[in-house]
Amino acid sequence: MKRVLCFSLLVVFVLMLTVPSFAIRSGGQEALDFTSRTPEEHGEGWDWDPGTRTLTLSGLGLYVSDVKPRVEPGALILPGGSTIALSEGSENSIVFDISSCTTDNAYGIYCNGQLTITGAGRLSVEVAGTNTQNSYGVYAIGDITIQGGAEVSASAGDVQEVNGLQSSGVISLGSLSVCEAALTAVSLSGENAAESCGISSGWNVNLENAAVVAYGGTASEVSFGINSVYGMVISGGKLISTGAESGSVSAGVCCGGGAEISAGADVYVYSDSAAVSSGLDASKGLVSISGDSTRALFFGGAEPENVLMTRSADCSTLAGGLCAGSLSISGGMVLAGSASGSGGAILSSGEVCISGGQVTTISGGEDSLFSVAGPNGGLCPGALTVSGGSFNASVAQYAADTLNFEVSRGDGRFAYFETAEEALEYAGDADGVVIRGVGASAGLRSCSVSISSDGETVDFTRVLPEGFTVTLPAAPTRSGYIFLGWCGSGVTYGAGEVVTVGGDVDFVPSWCSLPLLVEPEPEPEQSEPAAVFADVSEGDWFFEAVEYVSSAGLMQGVAPGQFAPDVGLSRAMFWTVLARAEGVDTDAGALWYSCAQEWAADCGISDCTEPEASITREQLVTMLYRLCGEPGDSDALDAAPDSGAVSSWAREAMAWALELGLIEGDETGAIRPADTATRAEAAAILMRLAQN
Repeated sequence: MKRVLCFSLLVVFVLMLTVPSFAIRSGGQEALDFTSRTPEEHGEGWDWDPGTRTLTLSGLGLYVSDVKPRVEPGALILPGGSTIALSEGSENSIVFDISSCTTDNAYGIYCNGQLTITGAGRLSVEVAGTNTQNSYGVYAIGDITIQGGAEVSASAGDVQEVNGLQSSGVISLGSLSVCEAALTAVSLSGENAAESCGISSGWNVNLENAAVVAYGGTASEVSFGINSVYGMVISGGKLISTGAESGSVSAGVCCGGGAEISAGADVYVYSDSAAVSSGLDASKGLVSISGDSTRALFFGGAEPENVLMTRSADCSTLAGGLCAGSLSISGGMVLAGSASGSGGAILSSGEVCISGGQVTTISGGEDSLFSVAGPNGGLCPGALTVSGGSFNASVAQYAADTLNFEVSRGDGRFAYFETAEEALEYAGDADGVVIRGVGASAGLRSCSVSISSDGETVDFTRVLPEGFTVTLPAAPTRSGYIFLGWCGSGVTYGAGEVVTVGGDVDFVPSWCSLPLLVEPEPEPEQSEPAAVFADVSEGDWFFEAVEYVSSAGLMQGVAPGQFAPDVGLSRAMFWTVLARAEGVDTDAGALWYSCAQEWAADCGISDCTEPEASITREQLVTMLYRLCGEPGDSDALDAAPDSGAVSSWAREAMAWALELGLIEGDETGAIRPADTATRAEAAAILMRLAQN
């Protein structure tokens, strides 16, 4: 508990230095709503350019204390695609005080689409008062980008005692990117909020040489410093992210698609007490840590319990310091710990590879330095591979206490597994592989096992310990014969049968010459029914398109019941969509888009750079054009009033798309080649292409 108290005090100290204190003033001003303003306007401390959708702040002091009838109640309302430019050296503050009024949602800043904050100035945003169900400091339906030396702090307040839902300092329904800038995002909620987040992202969180502090406040159910639905990338810079005390789950960082930490990043991730308490929870993805100067600390808070972290019946993780689907550490200094023996310092449901760096674990329990978590809180197949660096926990003791088999590959690498099947899978086809029993299997004599699919060519040969179980392969095929089974040591076994090895054995197929059998025609595949999305209705122009891509399995929602039609696509997202359309398995790979990226590069449809960057309309069309074999020439592009804005490399593709009706101009006929393609636009283009 002393360690927990020290960490807690450190977090409080950091927050005192970084989170501003806002004075609540009497009286109030009108909210600034720019969603329908068309002429250029000026006010005290601000200038609005409707042409570029740029709001320049040069000393804004905005205090709003009442809720006027508008679409979204807040102090500053912006249209999608807006930019907030902070004048160099300027101090700007926005306060939305709802102490004397009641509303369902309260926003310090609300943007109906993508939002960019840039400039070498400061911006403070606060929502004060508790008369609301949801409280948000900065809220955007699309991506949020903070760059150019900007210093932004955003805090959300507590919510009402009855029906209180969410409090988030910064929330983006798309990706959140902070590049060469500073962000402090806190939720000051009390026990009334069901969910409290410093930063919440519906897609990815990308931090590049940034200084970020994120704090999730006390909550009745869930508290996250950072909650990223998909993944997180930290390249250089500093990050402090903490989850506060909650009734159910507390995590410094929660990211569904894994995390990448590199380039000398300095990361501190901590959680407070909860039923499930973890520093970094990436229990379904890969956590990769690299870079000699990278430092990362992960600590799970007080008294975690053995519960389902991933909220699924077939895969669970224990609470702990660092929870990952798989883990790769190739450099840097990594410290992971948990506050009690009911959790572990490092937890993984898959392979853990340590090839460099210095890895240190601390824990409140003797047996929780390192764990491989599985269903029902027990151990499941996993592997620990150590080929470099340093690891403070005893590998030999870890293997003897928890796992039964060691696999040596002859290249200096070794791994430990609980089950024989996982050891066999890891061994693969490499030469010089030796599998020996450790722990409960130690002392078993070695046996030679081989499998020959055609009776001549050896497909599998291993030196295995006695008692090792081998799963025989599927039935091979041979023209004019029917497969009877695998014959070994005078016994015939069925395809896929698990056989316990009791001595040297060679398995060969047994055949019988029989007339060819006529197999029944396979039934035609049925397309999956379209998913139901709350943000897509029959009256929307993109309704049929969303139904098509959902039924075809090309695009899914960003969250249960949410398609997010107005959110922009990234390049990696569209590679994945096209790969699915071509029947490519996109679920494997180190990153969620790795397989699609490799396929796109092999096909020559993209240079496969900048996977996280937003894809433009002309980039999307060009990828489709290349995938279709670059068919024909067309002069259809000449009719577009903004044809001159089309990049030279995209002109043939855009002309082709106009000729086929894949893209359409707006009310002026403009085709907007450089605009970011939204999810709805991509769905419509894919449906139109399928109909041609």
